[in-house]
Amino acid sequence: MTPASSVDEKSFRNLLSRNVALPLGVGVLSAVFFVCLITYLLTVIQWVEHTDRVINNLNESSKLTVDLETGMRGFLITGDEHFLDPYEVAKPRIIADLRNLQELVADNPQQVDRLKRLEALQIEWNKYAQSMIDMQRESGDYRSAVKAGRGKRLTDEIRKEYDDAVAMEQQFRITRNEEVTRTTIISVTLYLAFVLGLSGFLAYIGRKNLVSLSESYNANLASQQRIAGRLEQQAWLRNGQTELAEQVLGQLTLNMLGRNILQFFAQYMGSAVAALYVREEHGGLRRVATYGFSREQEQLEQSIYSDEGIVGQAAQLDRLIRLDDVPVDYFKVSSGLGEGSTRSVLVMPTSDDDRVNGVIELGFLRPVQERDVELLELIAGNIGTSIEAARYRQRLQEVLAETQQLNEELQVQQEELKTANEELEEQSRILKESQAHLETQQAELEQTNEQLAEQTQTLAEQRDAMDRKNIELNRAQMELEDRADELQRSSKYKSEFLANMSHELRTP
Repeated sequence: MTPASSVDEKSFRNLLSRNVALPLGVGVLSAVFFVCLITYLLTVIQWVEHTDRVINNLNESSKLTVDLETGMRGFLITGDEHFLDPYEVAKPRIIADLRNLQELVADNPQQVDRLKRLEALQIEWNKYAQSMIDMQRESGDYRSAVKAGRGKRLTDEIRKEYDDAVAMEQQFRITRNEEVTRTTIISVTLYLAFVLGLSGFLAYIGRKNLVSLSESYNANLASQQRIAGRLEQQAWLRNGQTELAEQVLGQLTLNMLGRNILQFFAQYMGSAVAALYVREEHGGLRRVATYGFSREQEQLEQSIYSDEGIVGQAAQLDRLIRLDDVPVDYFKVSSGLGEGSTRSVLVMPTSDDDRVNGVIELGFLRPVQERDVELLELIAGNIGTSIEAARYRQRLQEVLAETQQLNEELQVQQEELKTANEELEEQSRILKESQAHLETQQAELEQTNEQLAEQTQTLAEQRDAMDRKNIELNRAQMELEDRADELQRSSKYKSEFLANMSHELRTP
């Protein structure tokens, strides 16, 4: 099986190399691009986190400032030393926090200057607050100092510096977010444009070769599938022939042969109902076997005229008749679980020596396939031969039965013809000729019916029986010589009897 390809080996290799190398290069470039983009995004995220950290620290420092002011005011109002607990906790921390903030924003001189001013203002406020606390403890006139507004002015300046610092950091964060968004959108847009352009280029360059290769592959695949399907169908047909041959082997009567054939169709082809008709001597068809029939259907008419119905037409035209989508009431299929209607019917005549000798009718619950028709056409001849062989065996058995009856009658006559020496000699000669004729018929049967080995053995046994009978006749001939005179008086009757018997023995 040679694949039909319009792309030679060199072109295919170039196409394969291009379609592998370029995507691989694009993949490496994409990896580098995304690594750079992710690195940039991580850097921006770190700066955003740094900004958030600075803002959080500024907020914490602002809270410490509030704690200092709250603790001082509470003590000045009440004189209770417990109100100074927040003040005592926040006072040593706030300067350290401001200096840590200066280290965090070391890359921003403007923020560093603002934090230094905050530190100076906080130190000045701390001195002011300490002086107010000392005046409260000494019962001095701290109210006049508070009313002077120096503490409020320092507090407002500190809050303003904190607000400006936080606003600057928030502006930095917004600016960085906008920058990273813009950079990401531009980078991804450029990358997508590059990838789409390259993809379009690859599609344009490789389209013709790929289409040609695809068409060649599809044609080859379709050819392979057709070959595989045909081989599978041939195997199915050969297997069907083999199984059918196993079903028709042996010395089967016509009814047994018909049942075996119909069971084969039911098991191998899935027919739900089936019937076998055999042509009679007068030309009509007689049903000899059924499958899947109910008791009522079995009691229907079993004989069909030569041109009656679909079965008769199939026999008269000697061709297969296929019925698809048959009417619902055409034939009912019933079982213990329910009943239904056949969907399709096949009617196939069988023949032997170009003479129709039977018809097979099959009903299916599924649509008929072409392989079903092909199998029927393939094995119709074998079934016709088997039917003819079974009928011949039946006729042969009838002839043998008649021969046996004649032999019995002959034995009765031998008692009356003991003295007929001359007629017995003539009778012996006729019997020998009949025996030779039977042996000739037996040889012809052996040549035309190789599959009837057991029947041949039966005929051989009967031939031996005839030999034994001939020996007995010879012995009787010696005993009948004394009655020759009596035989002469009845010679006319005896001659007519022997002529009739010779004619019957020559008939197969």
